[in-house]
Amino acid sequence: NLRLADTSRQWTVVNCGGVSYASYRLVPILQEVLGYEPDLVILYTGHNEFLEDRTYDSLKRRPWLLKKAQSAACHWRTYVVAQTALNRWWRSKDHSTDDGRDVVSAEVEAMLDYENGLAQYAWDEPWRDGVVAHYEINIRRAVAIAREAGVPLLLVNPVENLRDCPPFKVVPREGLGDVDRAKLAELLDQGHAFYHGPQRDLAAAAARFERALAIDDRHAGARYELAECYDQLGLTDQARAAYLLAKDTDVCPLRMLESMHAALLDVANQTGTPLIDARALFAARSNGGIPDGELLIDHVHPNVHGHQIVGEALAQWLIDELELQTAPEWQAARQQAYAEHLASLDDIYFAQGQERLRALRGWTKGLAQLRPPTSPAAQEAPESSPAVEPPTPGN
Repeated sequence: NLRLADTSRQWTVVNCGGVSYASYRLVPILQEVLGYEPDLVILYTGHNEFLEDRTYDSLKRRPWLLKKAQSAACHWRTYVVAQTALNRWWRSKDHSTDDGRDVVSAEVEAMLDYENGLAQYAWDEPWRDGVVAHYEINIRRAVAIAREAGVPLLLVNPVENLRDCPPFKVVPREGLGDVDRAKLAELLDQGHAFYHGPQRDLAAAAARFERALAIDDRHAGARYELAECYDQLGLTDQARAAYLLAKDTDVCPLRMLESMHAALLDVANQTGTPLIDARALFAARSNGGIPDGELLIDHVHPNVHGHQIVGEALAQWLIDELELQTAPEWQAARQQAYAEHLASLDDIYFAQGQERLRALRGWTKGLAQLRPPTSPAAQEAPESSPAVEPPTPGN
């Protein structure tokens, strides 16, 4: 896009993403990248936050007032330095884990990389809250670090597949009595029969799923199937809301939670950081405004056309921001360039892509065969670790 829009400049785009990297692993990468004096950093992150198990003891046990003060300070330029001092003071009062440190592994240890990895996921509200809070802290940290270095940073609100992605793990709510469990199972069976049976009755199926959710409102499977019923009944708004709730109640959350999307938008608004809303771009091009398999190949990864949509939006933002004098008919040339590039790819390229996609889908179902390490993967996080506190700029 950029090379065709403005041929007078030499454009270089470097992808610094890491496989299964969450936001806390991108902060040190950002610090390293800033040493190369880039003209712009684009940050697209959020779907990998729940892949690794890590503790949030010091974050969870801070008093309410300290958390509020930290949140209020996050958008200041001095936040990076202030949070370092704040964390050291809090640990000096012995209000963290046994030896005063949060825990993070030195290398990525995604739970789904190992045999029975899906079994490691359970509903854990405090852990979820810690992950969401950590995500917001790291986004604010990235904004502050880039701003301190004088390098523009552009945030992107990630997209996820809602319509064509059932929850990855569904577990009934703990504490349900035997009677409620039996009734829940009965209603789900009835809903399936009405939905999949020869005499299909979507309204009756929806009614059964609604009654099931009255027993267990956190049952992601019932919520997703209710969304499908609403969707096919033409109740688009109700369907969208149900798809979102199914995503957020997934016991294995491999897609951003709504609270994380809200946190990202809050950071952009509060800090004045520009943001491209990829989620909105996909919704505008999807049936009923619900992103699905038409533009995504799996739960979060866009297909070729989806990537083109994001790339075009990023390029247009730069064109507008830099007030570039674009070449005439460059967009028509872009379509020709797309076609020529795709035509240059052989059958092996696409076969390898399909194989990788099959492997990824198996991974999300917990089908990895690696044995877990014999010793605990998590190590002490040193004070300069991105999982504990932000280092001082330039340090």
